[in-house]
Amino acid sequence: MKWKAAGLAEVACSLQLVRRRPRPLSLAVVLAGWDTTATVRSLELLRCQPGMLKGVTWSMVVVVNNDAVLAATTGQGGPEITVIAGSNDEAEFSAYEEGRQAIARQAGPGPDVWLIVNDRLPAYAVRQLRSINTDLLYLISKLEMAPGHIYPLVRPITVWQHRLSCFMSSYWVLLPAGALDRLGSLQSVTMQEYARHVPADFPGYWLLSEWLGPELGDYIRAYLTEPGLWSRSEPLNAISWPRLRSKALSIINEKLLSACLAGAIMAARAELAATRDRLLTSATRSGDIALNEWRSRKIASLERF
Repeated sequence: MKWKAAGLAEVACSLQLVRRRPRPLSLAVVLAGWDTTATVRSLELLRCQPGMLKGVTWSMVVVVNNDAVLAATTGQGGPEITVIAGSNDEAEFSAYEEGRQAIARQAGPGPDVWLIVNDRLPAYAVRQLRSINTDLLYLISKLEMAPGHIYPLVRPITVWQHRLSCFMSSYWVLLPAGALDRLGSLQSVTMQEYARHVPADFPGYWLLSEWLGPELGDYIRAYLTEPGLWSRSEPLNAISWPRLRSKALSIINEKLLSACLAGAIMAARAELAATRDRLLTSATRSGDIALNEWRSRKIASLERF
């Protein structure tokens, strides 16, 4: 689903939430990069957009997950931009977390709003980036919302204790600082935890369905191995196993991020619920934005395993 931030700006004006701002907003951007061309282009796009926002201070950390991207982005920084090497332990999710921690170590007050994005930005999220404005950021910071791309699932799936009928894509997430503080981390499953259940050596069959349960396990297997669902799908065998295993971890973290983010937002100020529901109803009816589909369900904190 696609959304337009301009619709939120109109709602914000009607709610008179953007008329009196006590101080300038602060935006933190974390960009995870793997592909050289896509990362350089993403950096160009991101460098242009925040500077056009009036009343917004911003900083960006670019976390690059291979040496080629690091070489291509060296010297691309500036007063607001820091480029660091990532561990690539959990692909984009370790980069997100490493970027978050790097910004948290910077001096001064923390950001009001976070933009978490990876180098798929030029292909999938240019319109969203260009639609960001100060009113939207202020609204997100006050109403505890996380705009993004929401995709419905053909059938609901259970992710441990969480029941999902849709999910938010992890390549583009705007979220308020309070929600991220409650999450604590953008990655739910680390590679160390993953390796205890999913070995690096090919087990001879798709064992993720045993660990995750058949709903999520079979969903991931179909997505990764059946033609037409993923552009790089391939049959399950000893040769494909390292790639499929790595991609499966990203999918698991993406689904858990959706579940935990919904819980973090629903745990926010209860008195905003009625206002948020009116906003969601109005915005969704007009087709301007897709937001948190789980707003009517308070999801418990993720149970570590």
